[in-house]
Amino acid sequence: MTTPQRCTLQKLTPALKKKWVEALRSGKYRQARSSLCSRDKSNHVKYCCLGVYIKICGAKFAGPFLHYKDGYSSTTLPDEIIPGRVQGECIQLNDIEKKSFKQIADYIEKEVTP
Repeated sequence: MTTPQRCTLQKLTPALKKKWVEALRSGKYRQARSSLCSRDKSNHVKYCCLGVYIKICGAKFAGPFLHYKDGYSSTTLPDEIIPGRVQGECIQLNDIEKKSFKQIADYIEKEVTP
């Protein structure tokens, strides 16, 4: 059995916002829906847009979900890391409207203020 890895999530700052937008546009990450991190049928790791943020903070994913601190959701982050309003918009774009990472990056770049 794999031991879950832990990381310290960092509050969104202008520098992390830039890094997050760049990561979403990079093409490096496969896009997931409805969870921070999951695997597809071919066992490829996929991330939602919030999962990419956690990944750039240095998280290690163990199993199908992120284990970064006991008691937190597998679909959202603590509000002190990214405000709930911003998370809600990101979830709407990623999971409901099925926007691409590049489209979500455009939203974050224009509309999100750390």
